[in-house]
Amino acid sequence: TSAPTPAAAPTSAPTPAAAPTSAPTPAAAPTPAPTPAAGNMSDVSTPTPKPASTPTPASPTPAAGPTPAPGPTATPAPPVVLERKVTGMMRLSVSNPQDFCNDTNASAGVANALSEATSVPAQHITVNLTCTRRLGEQERSLQSTGSVTVDYTINMPPTLTSVTPENVQQSIVAVGASNSSKANFASSVVREVSKAGGGTYNVTIAEVPPPTVVVVTAAPTPAPGPGPAPGPGPGPSPGGNTPTTSAAPGSRLRCSVALALLAGAAAAAGLA
Repeated sequence: TSAPTPAAAPTSAPTPAAAPTSAPTPAAAPTPAPTPAAGNMSDVSTPTPKPASTPTPASPTPAAGPTPAPGPTATPAPPVVLERKVTGMMRLSVSNPQDFCNDTNASAGVANALSEATSVPAQHITVNLTCTRRLGEQERSLQSTGSVTVDYTINMPPTLTSVTPENVQQSIVAVGASNSSKANFASSVVREVSKAGGGTYNVTIAEVPPPTVVVVTAAPTPAPGPGPAPGPGPGPSPGGNTPTTSAAPGSRLRCSVALALLAGAAAAAGLA
């Protein structure tokens, strides 16, 4: 028996043509980036950040210090006078010169005469008598007249303010200025020697050279010098240019993900 003939398959209906659509075809929405699961940031590929370049700080230039103003000039202190005195000599012509030189009262009488002439107390006056003899002169008797040199020192302590060394010098110069002044001083010597208990002598003044004033002072104390000049002021900090602080790598990643999500959400809203 022959097999039955299969029935013919139904003919498929023709596919209707697509109706024209006036609306534009929307663009394909971008595929949003996958949202990383919370707490599993390790699955996300993290790009290796480049190290931020640190600017090389400029070498600090030290600020120039202020120029010190010149201080006031120190006025030196007046010198401290330790000693003042007047020294000199005079030559007398005296009878019995050897006795005169050996007579201590004669020295006191001459000192008193100098005190009267200079207004300096006799206790500040020292006198030394020396008999002199001219070369070639024959020996004379002790009763003859001879030359006596008087070396004197008139000390003037600081407490003696009534007279100055210059006043004393001028007074002695005045003694030898004229014959009358010499005669007056010789009479004073004879009188003062007699009052002191010495012998009787004939005295004349032969020579009265100008005396010398001596003033001894302490070494001056050096005045204080100006202080040291101030040093240069502090320079700028070595980090004069403040470097820009770069964000941490994790912060940059979170920002990138957030931006991608925002972009996807905006695209989806446009398709809706």
